[in-house]
Amino acid sequence: MAYTWEEIKFLEKDWWEKVPFKEKIRGMVPIGISMLEQGINRALPMLALVAIKAARLAGMKGLSSLSWGFWWMNIQLVIGWVIGWALADIDQIFYAMTCDPKGESCQRVKREIDLRRWKGAWKILEITAGEQEKLPIRNMVTLLIVGIMGIWVATSSISIIASGLVFGLGVRLIIEMWQTKKYQKWYWLFKREFALMEHKIIRLIVTGMIVYQAIGIIRM
Repeated sequence: MAYTWEEIKFLEKDWWEKVPFKEKIRGMVPIGISMLEQGINRALPMLALVAIKAARLAGMKGLSSLSWGFWWMNIQLVIGWVIGWALADIDQIFYAMTCDPKGESCQRVKREIDLRRWKGAWKILEITAGEQEKLPIRNMVTLLIVGIMGIWVATSSISIIASGLVFGLGVRLIIEMWQTKKYQKWYWLFKREFALMEHKIIRLIVTGMIVYQAIGIIRM
């Protein structure tokens, strides 16, 4: 979800204090909607997976099968999910360190960092994520590797936390890929541009890999 610089100013404390109450409310609406969307994106996939696992096991062996061992395994999955989802934020740190100092968003981020206003810098990085390009994690090569690794860890006896980690990272990246309109930035490691049809086919293939991984986790 993209914002104007006027909306981003709501994150700057000095300016915020001078704004009338009605203007504050009007400016916070799109930011609140964005936060709600992020929360839903983060929670639903893992909650749905755990619910399906529980329903499947209860249907096969009865409610008594939902023992502490079952829930402990899923707690480990959730821990891995949280770590994997957070790993994608490395891109934000990378951008803050390497961005073009002439860019407006880069200047704002660096100013917040210089003033040690870490929360403000992070918020600006999140809001301007759509402008960031040539990122080390948000690219097709990384996504393909995550997809292949996900299938491997979900169908082997590797750590449950590792399964959740790879799955969490993969789900976040594929969600963001489906939401990205400027899809070419996912292929910046390649020397040629990809046609829209090529992108759609690749996106479906990677989505299938993530779904296959989810099925493997459900069957654990």
